[in-house]
Amino acid sequence: MTDSGSLRLELDGDGTAVELDLEALSAGDAAAEAIKLGTELDPSRWELARTLAGAFDDGLLVAVVALRPAGAAGHGEEAVAAVVVRGGEPTLVDEALLSVEYDGAGTARRVGLEVYEAPDALPLRIAGDRVDAEGDRTTLALRVDGVAGRGQLAVIRPA
Repeated sequence: MTDSGSLRLELDGDGTAVELDLEALSAGDAAAEAIKLGTELDPSRWELARTLAGAFDDGLLVAVVALRPAGAAGHGEEAVAAVVVRGGEPTLVDEALLSVEYDGAGTARRVGLEVYEAPDALPLRIAGDRVDAEGDRTTLALRVDGVAGRGQLAVIRPA
């Protein structure tokens, strides 16, 4: 983390990265601004990116980025990076599994996230339901271990 409260995550060896604004992430209502791709998606390499930013009532923050390669069969082939922030201290997690259920119109209805903070750790399980949606952004009511939260899922496609 830098002094400004930002964190940069490299997603692959070619410099594809995201910037996390931890202050915006903790604000919750600014979740859309919390995760930004470092560059435009190259359509010859990437089909889409999905970002999930969440803030919980107990102060837990979660940010996930999943990049789907062009021609991928599905989300199992995505490059995924995730960060969990507790007490202001970010931890890059070992593995994150993001599942999104879409309605008939293609809008996210529900999300499930399993976060493995260490290789042999039990997962932190996060669930969310759509509260509102506008375009490729879905506002979510989140929950983890009985604690309420709020978040936003965004789907980003190459220009």
